[in-house]
Amino acid sequence: MNKAQKLMIWILVIAFFVFTIGLLKNILLPFVAGILLAYLVDPIVTKLQKYKLSRTTATTIVSIICTLIFILALIIVVPLLRDQILKFSSNLPLYTAEFIKRASEYFPEEIIERFKNFFIDNANEAVKFTIGVIKNIFKQGIALFNILSLIFITPVVAFYMLKDFHSFTNQIKALLPVSHRNTIINLLKDMDIMINGFIRGQSMVCLIIACYYSITLSLIGFEFGLLLGIFCGFITFIPYVGWSVGFITSLLLAIASMTSDTDYFKPIAVCVIFAISQLCESNLLIPMLVGDKVKLHPVWVIFALLAGGTLFGFVGVLISLPVAAAVGVLVRFAISVYFKSSLYESK
Repeated sequence: MNKAQKLMIWILVIAFFVFTIGLLKNILLPFVAGILLAYLVDPIVTKLQKYKLSRTTATTIVSIICTLIFILALIIVVPLLRDQILKFSSNLPLYTAEFIKRASEYFPEEIIERFKNFFIDNANEAVKFTIGVIKNIFKQGIALFNILSLIFITPVVAFYMLKDFHSFTNQIKALLPVSHRNTIINLLKDMDIMINGFIRGQSMVCLIIACYYSITLSLIGFEFGLLLGIFCGFITFIPYVGWSVGFITSLLLAIASMTSDTDYFKPIAVCVIFAISQLCESNLLIPMLVGDKVKLHPVWVIFALLAGGTLFGFVGVLISLPVAAAVGVLVRFAISVYFKSSLYESK
């Protein structure tokens, strides 16, 4: 079998894989979520095994802890979030009117009118977009049945993936072509480092940042501190864009909630809070949790999230970053091979 035939086989395998995901995307969510969850917590299970616990026992302990955390979140966090979302939705017109009123004291009426029209137009578009997303979600089958499957099937998938994780990876290694096995294994290790650093590391960064924002914004008097903190922490996953959106949103709400024209405490506090978060994230959290081995460009991350969501919905969003990391490793490997090839060195 020549190189062209081998390349054609790999292209067909990848095409079949993509086609299968597109065909089964409506039922893949609990399985993809379970596999990702197993991958995220696998290091904890591996560490527990060092205390002479069996893989099954360690997996059971971790599964119980994850289940308890999930139940506590449902009991404590979800009701609070629901209440704050409802209050925020009802108070948004008041905040908008107050912000426009305060802005009119510093900007000409013409600019304020343009801003008002711009806000109204974009608000309508945002509502239409949100409704469209909800309809799209239901079209893709993520209705009551799929939510229930996400709740009940995902833990089962995660448990068995965790329990048989190493044997599963060993079986994959055994299927690799013998002539290229070492090269593929090294590439898979590089992908694991990339995915491990970005997915696990960035998830921890988002969680820490969300807790920080929720606590600090609540302490300075934000009525929706928990909601705003979780929102800002969640979108931190998108490099640079997430921080900017969170800061602008929080600052606008701080200005709109000023009790008087001289009450600048909240806006200044928001600036200080976000400045501290950016310094800590860039100089402490990212180097410590993500590391310098992760070379995913922010533009590539944003493109991967948008492309995955457009092609495969929420399932695409979940698998977009692992795929982006894998593609990044393959591209760098291809470039290194190209630099060593006669094609590059030919005159």
